[in-house]
Amino acid sequence: MADNYLERKMEDYRRGVAPRQHGSAAHGLNPWRVLVTFGGNETGRQLVTRLCGAGCKVAFCDTELRRGRALSQSTGSQFHPVNICDAEALERAARYASEHWSGLDAIIDTMPGATADLPRIAETHGTTLLTVSKDQSSDNL
Repeated sequence: MADNYLERKMEDYRRGVAPRQHGSAAHGLNPWRVLVTFGGNETGRQLVTRLCGAGCKVAFCDTELRRGRALSQSTGSQFHPVNICDAEALERAARYASEHWSGLDAIIDTMPGATADLPRIAETHGTTLLTVSKDQSSDNL
């Protein structure tokens, strides 16, 4: 049986069939490309930190340069100095991340209601929009 398995794998290799990619062993999120709308609040910082730790490619928005740069440098994430209430600026950040990573898998809104155009932006990029409520415990992140 092992010989057949190895033969099939070798045939797949010769035909150019790529092996299935698996995510992070810990979380299964390795290939995810995520935009967090506001990394400046506690929920946003925790999300950026944990997603980066799980191997995700993460971009986030914040208005405070020093705080945003520090989070970006400590996590390896992409920082966009954007006011999330500005739909055009948020769209530019999403477009940049999407073009840089060949797509976005999710936009996580940590400030529900701040940007009315967020569902349209997510739809434009063919991505899932997730919302994190202030009422959710940080222990659940």
